Amino acid sequence: MAARTQKAYVRAVYELAKYYRRSPDSLTDQELKNYLYYVAQEKKLSPNSINQAVCGLRFFYKAVMQRSVDFLCQALPFSRRVIRRPQVFSGKEIEQLLTVGCPRLKARAFLMTVYGGGLRLDEACHLKGEHINRARMQIRVEQGKGRKDRYTLLSPVLLKMLERYWQADRPQHWLFPATTDPTLPMDPRTGQKMFYRAVARAKLPHRGGIHCLRQNAECRKMPSAAGRSVKIVG
Repeated sequence: MAARTQKAYVRAVYELAKYYRRSPDSLTDQELKNYLYYVAQEKKLSPNSINQAVCGLRFFYKAVMQRSVDFLCQALPFSRRVIRRPQVFSGKEIEQLLTVGCPRLKARAFLMTVYGGGLRLDEACHLKGEHINRARMQIRVEQGKGRKDRYTLLSPVLLKMLERYWQADRPQHWLFPATTDPTLPMDPRTGQKMFYRAVARAKLPHRGGIHCLRQNAECRKMPSAAGRSVKIVG
């Protein structure tokens, strides 16, 4: 499992033990049901957060405690997820975000990579120079969601921007290293801040976090692919 999944599952068991102040292996089915009612009705967690807790507790009781799966399905049902349609930027807003919103070359290159490559935040932070395949015009994503490797398209516009960025900053290991320690990748929180600052500078409406770039209907195309020339100034 991914490190974040492991952490979430451990947290789910910890919160359960904290609530009852007892070892989770001594809890009954009814107590588990009461706990889920508590997190849903009193703590008012979102359906996604409830499902994450359910997955963590199911894993604990099945894999660790070797308890029957039948009781798990009854005592720990999944909550229906809320379906939200992604909020997207228009092509003109994306252009504004990447120009006016990004006066610094590193921030512009990073956000263009998230947008043009359709990358998740953590994937973009962990890119290396060797992942940029100029010959095939692809970006290799190693150990993405679900610990799977994959390839995504590399547009000529994005390649040109990455070359400019590399010539200016000369990153050694990580394509987007941490500012305080170049041997470490950029912290995802830093990338998120870059995005919010760019949105504020460009005076764009709030569309959510940086992942809205990936959800954009044109997320795998750079602005110039819309049939018009876009000038990304230095």
